[in-house]
Amino acid sequence: MSSPCPEDAPREPEPERSSAKKEKKRKWPQREASILGLTRAGHRALLAGQDQEALTSFQRAFLLASEAPRERDTLVLQACAFNLGAAYVETGDPARGLALLLRAQPEGQAQGGRHGDQCFNVALAYHALGDLPQALAWYRKALGHYQPLCDQGRAQAQMGGCYQALGQPGPAAHCLQEASRAYAQAGQPRAAALALGAAAGCMLSSGQHAVSEVVRVLQESRRLAERSAERGLLGRLYNDLGLSYSQLRLFPLAAEAFLQALPLCRAPGEAATVLTNLGMAHNALGNYQEAREFHRKAAALHGSAGQRWEQGRSFGSLAFALSQLGDHEAARDNYLHALQAAQDAGDTKGQWQACEGLGAASARLGQHAQALEHYKDALARCQEPGSVRERLVAKLADAMRTHLARGGLVLAQSLTSAPGRPPVPGGACPAGVARGPAEGLHRRPGGKEEDEEALRGTEEEGAPSAPGPGWLARRLERECCRSRDSSGGARGAETCAAAGSDVPFLAPPQPMLVDELYELVVDAIFGFSFKGDVREPFRSILSILSGLTVPIASIDIPSGWDVEKGSAAGIQPDLLVSLTAPKRCAAQFAGRYHYLGGRFVPPALEKKYQLNLPQYPDTECVYRLQ
Repeated sequence: MSSPCPEDAPREPEPERSSAKKEKKRKWPQREASILGLTRAGHRALLAGQDQEALTSFQRAFLLASEAPRERDTLVLQACAFNLGAAYVETGDPARGLALLLRAQPEGQAQGGRHGDQCFNVALAYHALGDLPQALAWYRKALGHYQPLCDQGRAQAQMGGCYQALGQPGPAAHCLQEASRAYAQAGQPRAAALALGAAAGCMLSSGQHAVSEVVRVLQESRRLAERSAERGLLGRLYNDLGLSYSQLRLFPLAAEAFLQALPLCRAPGEAATVLTNLGMAHNALGNYQEAREFHRKAAALHGSAGQRWEQGRSFGSLAFALSQLGDHEAARDNYLHALQAAQDAGDTKGQWQACEGLGAASARLGQHAQALEHYKDALARCQEPGSVRERLVAKLADAMRTHLARGGLVLAQSLTSAPGRPPVPGGACPAGVARGPAEGLHRRPGGKEEDEEALRGTEEEGAPSAPGPGWLARRLERECCRSRDSSGGARGAETCAAAGSDVPFLAPPQPMLVDELYELVVDAIFGFSFKGDVREPFRSILSILSGLTVPIASIDIPSGWDVEKGSAAGIQPDLLVSLTAPKRCAAQFAGRYHYLGGRFVPPALEKKYQLNLPQYPDTECVYRLQ
């Protein structure tokens, strides 16, 4: 009888494995107690702001729960997965947290506040990941499970934040108002006030609410804040209320709210922000002495907090208040401080605003050449949309007119039109070459980008008002563009003659600047004797002329044209004034106006060269050919 094969022999129970299970079950109560202790430690660490310690405790609890007996692991493991997932979301890892939170979801239609918390944390994870539609859906699920009013308020407030991020201020305002009601009914006036203040901001952004309705919400928010015994965060609330009042241009109420915020903001940076806002509100109210003191304190506090960007904006607002008090030297100095701070902080907007203020201060001090340079610098630094650039260009033109007027301008000879004679192109001011004075040349002080517009008072700075159109009609404003300094020879003589007539010389400007600053460009570079190719530096100047949209008036022949053949690729003037007689190239002229100035030609010379000049009427020295 052979012995059986060991593989075929019946297996005896494994005492080790069985005993291990028993041992595991026996030790489970101890592990469960450890899990509970770790969970409580994690919650305490979260409340203390010790995020890493909390995360470590929840991780250890989750690992212990993963080793639980099968019949007891479901609820414990779900709870640990929920805690760890929420901790990951809290500590900035929403993707890992979301996976654990979804794993922690109970099967079936679970109800109650615990399931509401689970839905709320899933919503927070989606919110942090930027999936706002999913976040809104899970916030709504949480809202359906929550019974306590404070939890409902929390869910509504988060939904309001989602709608704000989606650019939908209307639904956001509704959710925040609902959140405020829930918080108020739950006996949490501070949370209710904060939610209602945020709702007022959304109402302003939507543009769908009457001013009276927004004011009512702001007043209710303020009333709730005054009921609160908790003073934390109320400084920020009062500051936000002040900003909302400022958007409504209710500056007395804004100043009152900022004053309430000031003692509640202890940190230097926060106090400086409130002081800046107080200064802006008083600027808007015309209380410049009070504004000056607030801005001085704000600049000092921003400096002590190392907030160079904000300090630069405070210097700019202080400079404006000083300018309104007539202290233009101090204003100029503070604009210089603002410019340096803006350069240090890389604040492009602050840089051009400071340059604009420097232009205004220089003009008020009679330093018109410096004002001109500062406005040019502001325009070069500005990257704002067209309306802002137009304002800067208008101020630059104003400064240029004032600079020229202070230098002495000559009377223009009146061109009295003969009966039936068309007017000279350019409108009512044929002698003027610079645009008329701009209207509403305002600059506003800086601040935080999203809030500063609400607080900016109207600042009408810049050069002294330029003379009106009637003055321009009697004066001739002239500027000469040349390639480089001339010395000796004919060009030197021409330069001396121009300088003796107070004609300023400019470097060749950009086409855009010419289009903005001038109404007419007179081209008198080359005459009829020009031959060959155009060389530098004249090629660059003619390139600028080719890119203009303002009218060009060419004398005798358009510069760069061949006297016989013309030039289809050259400049194309709107006005041509032929001297003595039209040249052959004038046949290629396609502009709107062609005049002849040649009455000085003796009849014998006209007959000798068969010029066939027209008959000039009466005593006119010019004749319109087309």
